[in-house]
Amino acid sequence: VELPRGWLDASDVRPVPDHQEVFTEAAGAQRSIVIELVEPLDGTADALACVREHFEELASECRRANVERCEALDVGSAPGVNAASVATLHGVQDVSPAVLLHVRLALMRLAGHGTDILITLHRPLPRPPSLDAEDSLDAAAADTGLLHALLRSLRVDDYGLFHPPG
Repeated sequence: VELPRGWLDASDVRPVPDHQEVFTEAAGAQRSIVIELVEPLDGTADALACVREHFEELASECRRANVERCEALDVGSAPGVNAASVATLHGVQDVSPAVLLHVRLALMRLAGHGTDILITLHRPLPRPPSLDAEDSLDAAAADTGLLHALLRSLRVDDYGLFHPPG
């Protein structure tokens, strides 16, 4: 995957599980990206339902969580991945009195490989929420653009790493 300049590999400073790649934005910006390989959810073939379930799982310890938008994308939006389907979700998670997160997820269901790729982009939101709507819109547009750029640049070089379902 191609990251914009200024992103750091978190594994250089802390342990990261083998099924994840974690990146943090340098220069105090506090955004993070997690790219992980996950097993497909049992009984859920629909990418939209899966991305919602992953969001709910991430939010299970939150005080509140809200889905702002969820949409299926054309599989051509991830040209470097043999995806059966692609979906994105934008939401907010109220983690604690001090932490409010804007969360963007992208789920790519790998065709015939029994694995999904989940990309999670987190951006802390100010408490109390900012009244500057223009700044909020600019940040949301930047995050959406970054998520779509990640989808376009992600490439699987060796499908032999994945086991076929069954």
